[in-house]
Amino acid sequence: MVTKYKEYTVKELKKALQNLKSNKGNLSKIKYVSRTLRDKLRINNNDGLTSDSNESFNHDNFIVRNFGGYIKNVINKKDSILPSFNVIDCSTYFSKSLAKNNPSRLFNIPSWIPKLSDPEVQFNFDPPTYQQITDVIRKMKSSGSPCPLDQLSIICFKRCPYLRTCLSELIQEIWLSGIVPNEWKKACTILIHKKGNTDDPSNFRLITLESIPLKVFTSCLRNAIYSFLASNNFIEHGIQKGFTPNLSGTLEHTAEMADIINKARIRQRSVVITLLDRKNAFGEVHHNLIQSVLDYDHIPEHIKFVIKSLYSHIIIYI
Repeated sequence: MVTKYKEYTVKELKKALQNLKSNKGNLSKIKYVSRTLRDKLRINNNDGLTSDSNESFNHDNFIVRNFGGYIKNVINKKDSILPSFNVIDCSTYFSKSLAKNNPSRLFNIPSWIPKLSDPEVQFNFDPPTYQQITDVIRKMKSSGSPCPLDQLSIICFKRCPYLRTCLSELIQEIWLSGIVPNEWKKACTILIHKKGNTDDPSNFRLITLESIPLKVFTSCLRNAIYSFLASNNFIEHGIQKGFTPNLSGTLEHTAEMADIINKARIRQRSVVITLLDRKNAFGEVHHNLIQSVLDYDHIPEHIKFVIKSLYSHIIIYI
């Protein structure tokens, strides 16, 4: 009887497994169907990765769905396209693109931007508790790749409360001192070919793998800053969609765009949609501009000092 499940599709196997569990079916049959389903899913994933057509294979979707698996399979693929430029060209290009542009430049918030009122709710300087750090760790994806420099996986922290305790004590000490360890600020960047000539470093996508402790620390810092801004209504949720908890800005914008196109089609009107994609968007943000924005949002000096420490003495290995 169990051999019939080999011919089932993934959808049929999921339905059969659900029926077996709800009807308290035979345990061995449930295990067999589960194993068959896992095998089929694994085959489907491998087929997607070994696709020879880069045009039909959506790399962005796979990165979102399984970042660790994407990196692992792209690097290990025999036919993966590797950089053909030498070390000198690599060093020259990335030293220039990652270097500080006019480091002494200062930024002032334009006068036409309304000033924010003084905060009614003060910033909570208390360091993250063990429970808050645990919540951050639990929300992180287990499939995320560790930094090759330390090979510390998030799975270790998810499964070991002793490691979480040690990490909590470290984070609390760093939070109070305001100085982020230099070892945490070492990252490894992997180059993934996008298109064009492999001699040109700009034709490669940069995937930077940071240390897990730093990711946990910055997540706690982000949560504290967001809580302060949200409590004082400093965030305009009608405008700010990205990086907002429990809000899918992409989904909302896509729905808005679909509605605009649909209304234009019904009314037989022409519509123009402009999508802007800034080159090296995050890399172009000046560090002094970040400090000016923090001042504008009434972020306390100690937190600004922590953020400045985050951006100091960063080392990236490519």
